[in-house]
Amino acid sequence: MQVFEAIAWGSQPNSGDSPGECSGKNKIAAKGAIVSALVQPILIAFLLIVFTPVSVQNKIMAMVVVFAYICWSIYVLNQSPPFECLIPNKDCPHLQLDWWDNFTGGVIPYIITIIVVVILLLRPMDMAWFLIIAVGIVALLSKIFYSCGAGSIWCWFVVFAPVVTGLYWYYTRGPPKR
Repeated sequence: MQVFEAIAWGSQPNSGDSPGECSGKNKIAAKGAIVSALVQPILIAFLLIVFTPVSVQNKIMAMVVVFAYICWSIYVLNQSPPFECLIPNKDCPHLQLDWWDNFTGGVIPYIITIIVVVILLLRPMDMAWFLIIAVGIVALLSKIFYSCGAGSIWCWFVVFAPVVTGLYWYYTRGPPKR
């Protein structure tokens, strides 16, 4: 997601361009950003199913949640206007991730899917709760400190969640055994 946002920032309209004009590179970045954002819960589920020791029942429940999320995503993509461009608007200097605002139900199904998948599949359980709380705090701070473009800001800051979670693991369980 962050790679596509970086491409979008690098392909912003020049001052001489007409307002709202979007380059081909920016259009590709917009498509890549939405695809990578929508695939995140699916990728998280796949990685946790493969790499964490949980019951088959939990894995099945997680896959049902992911299937429902995929169905919701397909429906919403077909009902929403196309997401053509990632540019700041005149009222906000940050990239506007329109799908955060324009999707039916907002990002609630996205967030619920990630939370449920992490609770069902990430072990030990304190790691699951730590990750959910850490990511939730980042989302809340993004919303509090950035009145517009909070989705874009959250995407940039949440990239550090695995590092913070790894540090939590290290300090609560010690270094890996050799």
